[in-house]
Amino acid sequence: MHWRDGRPVERISVSDRSFQYGDGCFTTILTRDGKLQLWEQHVKRMERALEALRIEPVEWHALREDIESRALPHPQAGIKLHVSRGEGGRGYSAKLNQVLSLR
Repeated sequence: MHWRDGRPVERISVSDRSFQYGDGCFTTILTRDGKLQLWEQHVKRMERALEALRIEPVEWHALREDIESRALPHPQAGIKLHVSRGEGGRGYSAKLNQVLSLR
């Protein structure tokens, strides 16, 4: 299951910079009975990574509520949270984060 900006999506684009160039970060969060474990530690690590990559900060409180509302009530499970700069053109430079067209 994939979610993008709070909405379900069928797939992630192959032009997503995080998957093409590592232009993003992720964490895998343990859940117990639908509750996120060590949330604050995950947030601190993600904030450091986003700052280093100069990616806009995330609204963590709203995101936590959104994730927990979808977490399965299993004794133990996991959620992978992936933050990306988004889709973009070719090349490693974030300045190229737009689709280029040839005329």
